[in-house]
Amino acid sequence: NALEISREILISPIAMVPKALQVYEMQKYFYRTSELLEVRYGPLLTNGERVDMLNHISKEAFTKDQLSISPPVVFQQRALPAESCAFKFAQNWVQKLHEQALLAKCQYPNECEPYVLESRSSVVSCVGDMQESTPFFGRKPQSFNGMMGFAEFLYVLADNTFLSREGSFV
Repeated sequence: NALEISREILISPIAMVPKALQVYEMQKYFYRTSELLEVRYGPLLTNGERVDMLNHISKEAFTKDQLSISPPVVFQQRALPAESCAFKFAQNWVQKLHEQALLAKCQYPNECEPYVLESRSSVVSCVGDMQESTPFFGRKPQSFNGMMGFAEFLYVLADNTFLSREGSFV
């Protein structure tokens, strides 16, 4: 276990504690150990003394099998909306959100589609049957750990204003 730094640096002593400290505990620790923080001019040991104390550290290069760099991947399963929920609490919550949405967005002078007015699942819904065969964001579903879903690199969704697949925007 070693920390290799290619330049000389001046840092405070690093202390590892097994729990998060309150501010007063950190101040108490600081004042108790402040003599360790004195500024030192020049090396504590001469170059000759440092050479005599050197420990040889061997390095081994990474092989292809040991190194793996991968960007974050988002895996999402898609489900069809369900008209009813398994639990009464969820059913009531969906109903309440639908009513609030209608009051906020579908009152004069605004107008909503008949589907939005009639279907509670147009706003929010409980999970229905899994949707495994329809492409989503231009991707076909794929298997991951025995589950079917849609995988995408996170940066594709987070860092792009527009997403184009097969010549059209999705």
